[in-house]
Amino acid sequence: MNHNKYIISFFIVFILSIIITFSPVMASLYDTDSSDSKINTIFELVSDNSAFIEIEDKATLEKKLIEFNSQERSVTIQLTLKNTASEEVKELPSEVTLVIDDSSSMTRPANGTTRKDLVFQSAKTLVNKLFDKNPSINISIVSFSSLNAAEGETEGTINDAKLQIGLSNDRTAVLSAIDNIVSDGPRTNIDAGLQVAKTTFSSEQNRKYIILLTDGVPNNAVGGIYGRFSGETATRTINTINSLKSSNINLITMMTGIDNKLETSTNKTYQELAQEVFGTPENPTYGSFHYISDDQIEDVITNNIYNELFVTVDNSVKNIVVTDTFPQEIVDNFNFEYVASPNIGNVSAEIDKTNNTITWNVEVLNPGEVATLSYKLILKDDYSKEIVDKVLPTNEDLKIDYTIDGEDGSQNTPDSPEVIVKEEIPEEPSDNNTINNVIINNTITPPSNNIVDNTVAPTPLPQTGINNTLMYIGLFSLVSFSFIAYAYYRKNSK
Repeated sequence: MNHNKYIISFFIVFILSIIITFSPVMASLYDTDSSDSKINTIFELVSDNSAFIEIEDKATLEKKLIEFNSQERSVTIQLTLKNTASEEVKELPSEVTLVIDDSSSMTRPANGTTRKDLVFQSAKTLVNKLFDKNPSINISIVSFSSLNAAEGETEGTINDAKLQIGLSNDRTAVLSAIDNIVSDGPRTNIDAGLQVAKTTFSSEQNRKYIILLTDGVPNNAVGGIYGRFSGETATRTINTINSLKSSNINLITMMTGIDNKLETSTNKTYQELAQEVFGTPENPTYGSFHYISDDQIEDVITNNIYNELFVTVDNSVKNIVVTDTFPQEIVDNFNFEYVASPNIGNVSAEIDKTNNTITWNVEVLNPGEVATLSYKLILKDDYSKEIVDKVLPTNEDLKIDYTIDGEDGSQNTPDSPEVIVKEEIPEEPSDNNTINNVIINNTITPPSNNIVDNTVAPTPLPQTGINNTLMYIGLFSLVSFSFIAYAYYRKNSK
C-alpha cells in the first residue's frame, strides 16, 4: 500500500515537472506577435504642388490635390480645363455707306407690300442697330437709277447716282435721308452708285463698308454706256468693284428679285448676268454676295449683313487632348478609380498599362466654359517595400495638345502633388507608461487618456518565455528524477 502511495506521488511530481518546464517553452512557440504584425504604415503628403499650364492667354489646365486621406491612404486629384477668354469684338465699323437702288422696279409688290418698303424699312432698322452698337459710327446714304436719255437725262454718267447725305453721326438725319429717296428711273446704274459711295469715305485708316441693296442687274455704267446688259456694262462695273478692294473698302451686296428668265439681247438668264458681275454667294467677285428672294430681305439686311459688319475673335479652343502619365511606382502600388467623369468630353476608362496614361479628349472648349474630371489613387495593402521612405510624384508628365485659330499647339509639365509611405514599429510600454488596456466586464477596452498605472509589484512579475540554460537544467532534473523514482520503485517492489 505504501508502495502505491510512492508511485502515485512520483507520477504527480513527474507531471508537474513537465508542466513547469515546458509551459514557458510552449508559450514562446505559440507567440504569434511577429515583428511584421507590429509595423504601422504611415501615409503622408509631402507637397500639394499644382501642375499649371497657361494656353496662349485663352485657357488654362490645372492639376491639383482636392483631398488627402491618411486613414484610407488615398489622394484625390482634379484636372480642370478653363477657357478664360470671352467672345470679344475685334473691330467695329467706323464708316458705312448704304447704296440703295431707287429704280422704278423697286415699287413692285413683294411679300405683301412693295420691294421698296421692305428694303427701305430694313435699311432703317440696320441703321438703328449700328448706332446702338457703335454710337460713334458715321453713315452716309447714296441712291442710284437712271432715266431715258431721250428724255433729256445724262444717262450713263456719274449723275445717275445721288448722295442723299454724306458721312454723318446724326441718327435722325440718316434715317430721314432714306425716307427722302424717290424711285423713278427705269434703269440700273450700279457702277455710278459705287463710284459716288467710294468718294464719301474719309482718309482715316479705319473699318469702311459699302452695303449695296439692289433688285436689278446693271444695264448702265459710267462712260456713256446705257441700256445694255453684259459686255461693256459688266466690265466697267466689275472694274469699279475691284477698285474698292484696292482702296481697302469692304463690299457687302444684297440682290433680290432676280429670276432665271431669259434676257433676249444677250441670250443669258438674269441670274447668269448677275453672276457675271458679282459672282456667286460661295465665290463672290469681292466681299460677300447675298442672292435672295423678296421674303428674305428683312432677315438678311437686319441680321446677316449686320453680323458681317462686326468682326469677332474666335476664342474657342479646339481638338484638346490631355494626357496624364503616371510613374511606374504609382501604377504598381496604387489602385486607380474615377471620382467624377468629365462634364465636357470623354476620358479613357482606366490607366493604359502600355504607357501608364489616361487620355481626356475635348472637341471644343468655348469662351467661359470650365471642364473638370477627378480621380483617386489608393495605396494597396501589398505595396512594395521599395517605395518606403521615397517621395512619390502622383504624375510623371501632364501634357495638353490643342488648336487655337487654326494653329496647333502643345505644352506639358512634370509638376504634381507628392506623397510618401513610411513604416514604424511601436515602442513597448515601460512599467510606468499609460495603461495599454483596461478590462471592464471581462472585455478589453482601450483606456482613457487620464488613467495611469502607478501600481508597483512587490516582487518581479513572472515573464513569458525561457532562455536555453534554464530549459536544459529543467530537462536534466526531470530525467534524473525519473531514473531515481524508477530505481526506488524496483527496490521496494521485491
